[in-house]
Amino acid sequence: MVELGGFMKVKKANKLLRKWTKKLGIDDWTILLKIDQSEKSMEDAVGDIDFCLQNKTAIIRILNEKEYDDDIILSFDFEKTLVHELLHIRWRAFQPDIDTLEYKLFHQALNDMAKLLVGYKNESKFFKK
Repeated sequence: MVELGGFMKVKKANKLLRKWTKKLGIDDWTILLKIDQSEKSMEDAVGDIDFCLQNKTAIIRILNEKEYDDDIILSFDFEKTLVHELLHIRWRAFQPDIDTLEYKLFHQALNDMAKLLVGYKNESKFFKK
């Protein structure tokens, strides 16, 4: 289920959510996708996830593209951000404690996997022109 704020159609966001939960083998989860969060509530992040392992439920929040900071080197990519957050569920058993070096490295690995899965053939496509 998707709650949207306007930059992307609900139908497209739902389609991407179904596509990636199936590809990642987590389509038995109930996931609420929320968009149009204010940048301040995202704490310097483009996406965020909270999940409950016992109930297989999650809430993913993705920043509205309109709120994305133009000073950031990387271009905004909704699909990559969605996949990154879903990878937190897929690899939950290996997620280290937050605020550790291991977590930062884990997070970098999730970013790399998300870029590869979404189809970036080379890094230049990911950066603004």
